[in-house]
Amino acid sequence: MRRSRRRLWGLLILIVVAPATFYGLQAVLRGATPSRSPMSVSAAIILPTPEPRGPTPAVTLAPPVPSPREQDAMAFDAVHNDVVMYGGGGFGTGAADSSRETWVFDAGGWHLLHPVASPDVAAGWMIEDPVSGGIVLVGAAQPNNRPIETWTWDGTTWTKRDDLPIAAQSLVGMAALPARGELVLVTAPTSEAATADDTWTWAASSWRLDHSVTALPVEGSTPVVASDPADRRVVAVFTGNANSRAETWAWNGVTWSQLTANEVAPFDPITAGMAPDPRTDDVILYIGGGEVRVGSTWTLSGSTWREVNATSPVVDTDYHGSWLLTDTRIGKVLMIGSAGRPNTLNALWVFTGTTWRAERASALTGSSA
Repeated sequence: MRRSRRRLWGLLILIVVAPATFYGLQAVLRGATPSRSPMSVSAAIILPTPEPRGPTPAVTLAPPVPSPREQDAMAFDAVHNDVVMYGGGGFGTGAADSSRETWVFDAGGWHLLHPVASPDVAAGWMIEDPVSGGIVLVGAAQPNNRPIETWTWDGTTWTKRDDLPIAAQSLVGMAALPARGELVLVTAPTSEAATADDTWTWAASSWRLDHSVTALPVEGSTPVVASDPADRRVVAVFTGNANSRAETWAWNGVTWSQLTANEVAPFDPITAGMAPDPRTDDVILYIGGGEVRVGSTWTLSGSTWREVNATSPVVDTDYHGSWLLTDTRIGKVLMIGSAGRPNTLNALWVFTGTTWRAERASALTGSSA
């Protein structure tokens, strides 16, 4: 009886598998993709697996669009409800070829402005002053041995402020600390013997060098710096290198301290950007695709990092940089850019809390869900 049952089961398996194998092989020989029915699985698994890629923008921004550039600076201007972009050089030409252009991006798209005065800087950082609401630009003037210049934007023109008495190549990152009404600027050590970066604070009109109990350590890699208003601090993430993990540090206005947080994997700092999410009070970290061509997005809540999107859009950040911007008008985090190389600045991404969605500029009116 058992032998008969085995023969019966063997016959049934032959009846099911043989046609699937036969038609699957036929499909492969014809160059067609076998059907995704359960019976074609044995044939489908021999096909090569396509290289994973991030999502492609569903829409692109209407002209005019700024020309491709590198080392530009961006910030969200809450007073005028738009994104401000300044400077940048032509792709591959270096910072010396600064465009000295001022663009704003709003619900109507990109607009080139013609202010009376413009900074003569090629690269730098921009952030909103938590006290005045104006935009502060810290830039590297040319040639490189000139001091770092500071400019402010009032929505119409640029005004020059105090310089920093350090070399132009020293800029590392900048963020706001609203709890103390300050901007925090991190620069490379002013002394070759130093083992930590320098921390400067901007209060209303001038910079001062802080002498914290614990300084931000030099890890041989540029940190990604962002404001964390919910926890009344500035966060810096050292990406380390291929053989070391990333570290998360926080500045409370007096000193730096390392968070006992679980860490994200090491990544290239040029491909990364951070910004606070006004909906969740988390800090959003975007890591560009680089050679992998798939981005990822993480959130920092308190001292816990969590990956929320492992297939984020591929934004070419090798030279342009991934500028994450907190749009306080619609209460979401934005990212501008596409996978084109150089970055063509022709795509708008809005973070929904779990994924990035390509939107038209009109989404900045607040109509986007």
